[in-house]
Amino acid sequence: MTATALKQFARQLETATNLILPRVGNYIMPRSAIFPSAHALTVYYWDKNGVYYNLDRHHFPNVKRINYISGSPGEAIVVSRFLDISGFVWALPKSPRHHRFFDFVDPKYRVLLESAESETLSSAAEKMQVHKDIWEEYLVGKERELH
Repeated sequence: MTATALKQFARQLETATNLILPRVGNYIMPRSAIFPSAHALTVYYWDKNGVYYNLDRHHFPNVKRINYISGSPGEAIVVSRFLDISGFVWALPKSPRHHRFFDFVDPKYRVLLESAESETLSSAAEKMQVHKDIWEEYLVGKERELH
């Protein structure tokens, strides 16, 4: 990967208003990985530890909508981190398997994704997996910034 390609990728991530971050696993993003332009974020199959440690207002300070296409958030506290943002919503797939962690959330903060929208987001996230190596390189670079 060239330094230019990595810089271009970083710029795309950090300026995207609609951000899709697939399968971060249980990787803990460095504090310097901040996505200030992200107003809509799609969380696609993150590990519950990845959700707990990464899905917060520090990394995503201006998010208004989280398309949550993932497993358990692990802790109910994660779900409430964004509820004080004016106009914020959790967008959840239509499924009989809604997590109990979203049950306490006022319905005005929840929307159900239409099947087509959920499939489109899932497909886009799967395509993002192609960039897994550059994503990991980006995070390593962000970690180096801290030291």
